[in-house]
Amino acid sequence: MLTFLLIALASAAPPEILVETALQDSPSLAALRARVRTLDHRADVAGVWPSPTLGLEVSNLPMSLDPAAHPMTGLQLRVQQPLPPRGWSAIQHEIGVLATEHAAQALAEAELQLCAGIHRTWWQLVRSHLLEATTVEHLDRTRELLAAARARYEVGGLGQHAILHLEVLRDRLSDELGDHQREQRELRAALTAAIGGPLPEDLPVPTAVEPLPPPASPAPADTDSRPALSALQTRQREAAMQATRTRVSARISSGVYAGYRLRLASDTADGADLVSVGATMSLPSQRRADREQAAWLSEAQAAAAEQEALTLQIVADVERSLARWIRAHDKATRYRTDVIPGAEATLQTTLAEFSLGRADLSVLYEAEVALLELERARIRAAVETHLQRAGMLSVLGVDPVIDGVVSGVDAAPSPESPSPTPATPARPR
Repeated sequence: MLTFLLIALASAAPPEILVETALQDSPSLAALRARVRTLDHRADVAGVWPSPTLGLEVSNLPMSLDPAAHPMTGLQLRVQQPLPPRGWSAIQHEIGVLATEHAAQALAEAELQLCAGIHRTWWQLVRSHLLEATTVEHLDRTRELLAAARARYEVGGLGQHAILHLEVLRDRLSDELGDHQREQRELRAALTAAIGGPLPEDLPVPTAVEPLPPPASPAPADTDSRPALSALQTRQREAAMQATRTRVSARISSGVYAGYRLRLASDTADGADLVSVGATMSLPSQRRADREQAAWLSEAQAAAAEQEALTLQIVADVERSLARWIRAHDKATRYRTDVIPGAEATLQTTLAEFSLGRADLSVLYEAEVALLELERARIRAAVETHLQRAGMLSVLGVDPVIDGVVSGVDAAPSPESPSPTPATPARPR
């Protein structure tokens, strides 16, 4: 199963804590595990012969319902055993095994998607917290600018429109804090539903996130890594086996029986108890069998086509995710090293010139807003790299970051900027 795959890392990073809790407590996964056990029990008896039948009959009973009125009235006991066609038992057992395997792969796919979904929701929660912290920081700075602008306004150095601009910015940032709180509440509710219980009270959220370098070449998805592909392959084999079972069931089958007849009116005529043995033969409909076999073969072709379509979709999803990952990493890195330092220097210079009366408040306002948007864009881009990692995990079935090294760059977060990472999956069993 994917349990080992999804909690392979022993670190105590919050996503791994949530994943481990979900794998243990999720009701939806518990239902799928029970389904696998159910089919496993059925597979154990799928190839067993049909049960024998026991018959009890009163024969040659007169209309008067008096057993002594006729010398041939007797009690007939009969045991009959149907004999299935040759190879039927092995085929039935194989179908049961394949049904269990298909259910196990569906469970593995559900575990994989639950893991990836938890990581996506977690990183969305981290992004919301970081954006909220940035908003609070700029809200405090806006209030400081507003106080300075009011002081300049009182001595006639500024017009009222400048004060109004800053008040609108202050109110807008204050209102955005409510949006972040609403989003965090929704994401925490989603995590609560995913793990099947309340979130840990001491769940830490990082105060900074570094962008994760993209993989040089993600491993291609196959039936060993993506359970959904394995499930379609198993479904194809199961449909082909069902077609074989239909063909075998169309053969003439037989049965044997044995009986014992006890005379009830032995005092009215001479006679003895009788024993009977015999055989039966089925008369299957070949036309019906041909139609059912054709239907199962069509089902196998449909499963093969779906597997091919899913493979192509995975290739497209990986390419799209990789493009977003590369762009987000480049953007976050460039903003952190070049763009944001330049915007900060511009703001500090403008603020100094404003204090000397050599810069207009509108220029200072624009510099403040520009820095706010750049910092938000950097946060979104940095978190986007982790979101794309979780997305690739759900598509490929394996972690695209192998052994913590991607593109020749160490992907481990720095101690100054702790950043939880998704679990490194192993191949599903």
